[in-house]
Amino acid sequence: MALLCWAGIASSQGAEESPLHFDHWNIAPPAPADDPSGDAAPASDPSTFPLEDEFAQRRERVIRMFADEDFARWRRGFFTGGDPGKYLPGAAMAKLLINPDDTMVREYMNDGRSAREHYHFAAVNWARFIPLFADVLTEDTMQLFNERGGRYTDYLTGGGTENHKTMQYTGPLVLPWYTDHGLGNLDRDATLEAGKEWIRDYVRNIYAVGMGEWESSTYHAFTINGFLNVYDFAQDEEVRLIAKAALDYFVGAYALKYTDGVLSGPSQRGFSRHSGASITDALGWLWWGSSDDLVPERNHHHFRYSSHTWTSRWRPNRVLTNIATRNLPQLPAEWRNSKSNYWFGQRIEPRGNHYHESFFVSPSFSLGSLWWGWDRHGQTVRWQLSTRGRDGAVTMTGGHPVMGRIWDGLGRYEQTAQADSTLVLLADIPEDDEYPFTMIHIPENATWPERHEDWWIMRTDDTWIAVHPLTRDTEAVTPAFAPRSSRDQRRGNHPETILHIPGRRSGFILQVAERSTIASVEDLLGALDESAVRIDDDEDTWQVHLTTLHGRDLKVSHQPGERHAQTHIDDQLLTFVDWPVFSGPYFSLDDGVLRAWDGSDGYQVDFTGDLPVYSEWSPDK
Repeated sequence: MALLCWAGIASSQGAEESPLHFDHWNIAPPAPADDPSGDAAPASDPSTFPLEDEFAQRRERVIRMFADEDFARWRRGFFTGGDPGKYLPGAAMAKLLINPDDTMVREYMNDGRSAREHYHFAAVNWARFIPLFADVLTEDTMQLFNERGGRYTDYLTGGGTENHKTMQYTGPLVLPWYTDHGLGNLDRDATLEAGKEWIRDYVRNIYAVGMGEWESSTYHAFTINGFLNVYDFAQDEEVRLIAKAALDYFVGAYALKYTDGVLSGPSQRGFSRHSGASITDALGWLWWGSSDDLVPERNHHHFRYSSHTWTSRWRPNRVLTNIATRNLPQLPAEWRNSKSNYWFGQRIEPRGNHYHESFFVSPSFSLGSLWWGWDRHGQTVRWQLSTRGRDGAVTMTGGHPVMGRIWDGLGRYEQTAQADSTLVLLADIPEDDEYPFTMIHIPENATWPERHEDWWIMRTDDTWIAVHPLTRDTEAVTPAFAPRSSRDQRRGNHPETILHIPGRRSGFILQVAERSTIASVEDLLGALDESAVRIDDDEDTWQVHLTTLHGRDLKVSHQPGERHAQTHIDDQLLTFVDWPVFSGPYFSLDDGVLRAWDGSDGYQVDFTGDLPVYSEWSPDK
């Protein structure tokens, strides 16, 4: 059937009936010959991705959403001087996949404005658009692009956050191959050389100590996008090999935390509330899906930045995919991980073990926490529970509502401890703080909490959630009374229903369990009774002592003026010396060596030398 167009926009009927034009633009799934590590570690090959058909279906749904977008919106109002290079190119790629002759794309990508945009968001989009869709661009556009980019020094020395820099700095590894020009006042060859020196140094450092901007539900995706560009389009195989190692780190860390469509556990920048409802989780949903089948339609804006994923020949290999989808031989499992200082671009030495994290994965949920980790900018997620649902993940966090925030930015006055699926939180709130209480979310897709003496019980489809407040007079508070920061009000975020736990010295015990192993509320209460909670709270001592649902002895003592509580697990004092970047059974990174295993296949990446070295690996070796 003929494709009906008006002003270069495919009609919705035509868009639905016409196939997408990946072949026209030479976009294909990964093949073994693409792998820069060769056959050294077959399990690491992106072509082993086992969900290609499902990925293709999800990808097409997302691409179709942009079929009727009017690009004039990116030249009006704020965008007469704002950053349309962040927003327009993703939709342009979608339109070209629907209709390679789309006239609106040609008009706006060649209008003189686009080629002047070289800041980080535009740069990471150009480094994909030009290698794939250069036929759309006129000679005048390319001349203007090269003139502006040739003088734009931020490609090599730009400032900003880590994701800003990685978006910018990956451009010199790609663009000179396709423009035959240099960037940032360097010629072509010098640009490529500077880029190679940077990527080697950067990725080797993250293998040693980890990222500074680790596992962000908002910004992790932008760094991934930059390295997808390098993997797909760099013509130096050593550079592509380094990019592959970086993606194994970035996406491996994300796969570990991926729980039914959300990045769970601690996150440095931004709470992931619902399946696919963050920029990073848009990528995860495309690769791995979730129980919520309406993710892209509910979160249209976040999928704008997933165009690099639609058009890449890289996929998470079978091992990483099995980790993300929990297709593993034995769960539950627990990790102890460390986070680095924010070293990248700050002209300071990379330093590991700045923060410490516990992360617990069970078949239907994950629970992760930082042992310490408040930041004054208010974006760190101190802890998060995410459970699998029937219609998307169910998530929660809690603590003291710093400046009225009840999602990210918590933890200023708190000491926490975690052993398996048990979390203890102790908050000592100063007299001048306007919020003299702690709280814990009541998720919208969980049952209303029922009080059974000292425990408040909630359940999701597959998970029990039990909360033991450490002070009296706890109550479930309706949204009208929940705190809400000025930032949340500006963003239109609704107040959240919470368990309100009063007292400047307050907190809670959280225990989580599988409903498949504990059949009823009565059985759960019996197990909680065996926890034998003891609380000592006087002028000199504040201590919580209990047995976890997994049978471990946990004793947590508040330490005034210290970062961490004093914690004993099974009578062993916990210390925070030399924790690996990731330490657990299926995904680990220690001393520059990454290992991934799914119970059947595995591989190792050793980046302690000049280049990453891939090899086969299993725990038995």
